Amino acid sequence: MQLDASTSGSFDFTVSTSGSLTVSSTGLTGPGYSFGSTSFPTGPLNVSLDAYPVTVINSQTFSYSAGGDQLDGLVSWTAVTNASSLSPGLMGTLVYGNATGDASFLADFGPAGVANIDLVVSNLSARTFLDGMTLPGVSELGTILNGSITPTPVVTPPQQQQQQEIAEPASIVLLASGLFVAWRLRCLRNRISHPI
Repeated sequence: MQLDASTSGSFDFTVSTSGSLTVSSTGLTGPGYSFGSTSFPTGPLNVSLDAYPVTVINSQTFSYSAGGDQLDGLVSWTAVTNASSLSPGLMGTLVYGNATGDASFLADFGPAGVANIDLVVSNLSARTFLDGMTLPGVSELGTILNGSITPTPVVTPPQQQQQQEIAEPASIVLLASGLFVAWRLRCLRNRISHPI
């Protein structure tokens, strides 16, 4: 699922202590979607990843409704990415339920599940890279340029896989046992009806 540019609201990236940020929003809306309010701190900048990891539990409500497809859920942000860019990103996980829609939408998302969510933030108010903001209290506002939501595949737990793998050999053994018993009965019948 692709998200277009937001039409109202913004994310606020504020330097809380040297090397970390506070990300907050009073909510954002765009064509067919909306995010609720949120506020969470990041860890210090990981220079090699060009990202601020988010290590605290956080959540932001999310609703999608377009073309007859609909889902609601909670986003947990895991990182602020592309910190040395005028288009930083937010990466996270969406846990959703109550999904409804056409067959194609439900084939991708199912009625409930987990999806990866990635947003690209643009229109930074001061045109400053996030990793260049070092003084506490300095902030940058940005809106959603675009985004994507990709459902994660459902993986069968190993215990269920093992049960499925065992079920087939068990039925083969049962079939072979039945054939053996039938053969032995035929041999006995032939021996009784044709004594030596």
